[in-house]
Amino acid sequence: SQERATVRVNANYGVSNIANYRVDMCNTEEYFELRELINPSLKDNSQFQALKQQRVSRPDLFNFSWKDWILNENAPTKNIDLSISGRSQASDYYVSANAFTQEGIEPFTYLERYSLRSNVNSQVNSWLKIGSNIAITYQPTRTQGYSTGNSWYNPISIAHWSLPYTVPYEILYDEQGNVTGLGDKELDYFPESGLRNYFYLQRLQPREYNYLRLQGNTYEQIQPIKGLTLKASQAIEGYDYRSSGKSIPENGSPLTPQASEGFTRNYS
Repeated sequence: SQERATVRVNANYGVSNIANYRVDMCNTEEYFELRELINPSLKDNSQFQALKQQRVSRPDLFNFSWKDWILNENAPTKNIDLSISGRSQASDYYVSANAFTQEGIEPFTYLERYSLRSNVNSQVNSWLKIGSNIAITYQPTRTQGYSTGNSWYNPISIAHWSLPYTVPYEILYDEQGNVTGLGDKELDYFPESGLRNYFYLQRLQPREYNYLRLQGNTYEQIQPIKGLTLKASQAIEGYDYRSSGKSIPENGSPLTPQASEGFTRNYS
């Protein structure tokens, strides 16, 4: 007799945010007041006072949240499982597939994982039984490529060190020098801070990794005579690992053209 196959599907969705973020950053007005508190001579510095007046008078433009700009909010995580199982008079089987994707809180970071597993046992005849258990996983990832140290180009540093009165857009002025608004496109270079746009640098420096992992077991079991059972088994486990990265300089970018590829294979 043969049982009807059982099919199961399970799906999950979640989001990730930075945990325990208890840093209360200064707004533009608070920042200028702090500067004057630290260095009272700035109260008589005409250039500083002009900049303060210009930026404080337009809080709609110059209270910029660099944390919201650089870090992903509600970065999605998706997971779906599918399995099929059943049995007949001589065999049983279980096959499953999984797809998992996760975006990182930092921009240009993600993890994907796709896996397939099968477990099959079959009674070929009265004296021979065979089976296999095989799993294959493919996992592409991308990590933050420009800086992971304590530098200006670490996303967390950008969130905490960038000044609230600066913006990643062109500042528009009228003929009298009054601020009229901000440009629509982000700048590749921020003249007030002397830094390159993080997103601009990341687009010029893609770096990706992927794993292909195989795990397998098979067996053969024979019973040549009653009371005597012989069993042989085989196993394989290993992976392929590939990495790739490059720097694509554009006019004005600080990058040196380069490309790298890596490959590792290990099976036993």
